[in-house]
Amino acid sequence: MASGSMFALGELEVDRYCSYVYFCMTENAEETDKIKFDARLWRPPATPKNRNSDEGIPENSPWHPKNVKASFNLLREETGGKQ
Repeated sequence: MASGSMFALGELEVDRYCSYVYFCMTENAEETDKIKFDARLWRPPATPKNRNSDEGIPENSPWHPKNVKASFNLLREETGGKQ
């Protein structure tokens, strides 16, 4: 993907890098394929029918409620927040 580019991809800001990757992924795509790509790209993780349930979310997923809570607790610890 980066071969032949006129700039070093590692030096781009994150938003510009993401735009470049998006361009490369959709450059020759038909409009309907771009719409499908966008839909897949922006799709949130699947949630169970009962939002209070862990059903269907793998335990190693970052979206599993147990892991979300652990991440927020770690952030709170690192930033000096109170529980």
